[in-house]
Amino acid sequence: MKYGILLAGGKGTRIKDEINLPKQFRMLGDKPILIITLETFIKTNKFDCIYITVSDDFITYTKDLIKKYNLEDKNIKIVNGGN
Repeated sequence: MKYGILLAGGKGTRIKDEINLPKQFRMLGDKPILIITLETFIKTNKFDCIYITVSDDFITYTKDLIKKYNLEDKNIKIVNGGN
């Protein structure tokens, strides 16, 4: 089995603005950067399962994004990225 891992556990604390959202969740065009990256991983057809590491504060947010962009039928696992 081949696994892909997206490391998205950063909290974006160096960015000081009104959005207050880590870079991986910011929009690039019409989609969040994380979703663009995830879709690219999926399109390669090289991975049987893709793990996304995110901060504990953003696990639910990430699950909601995956659902919003209709990716919940893919073999995606979301885990706490830790320190």
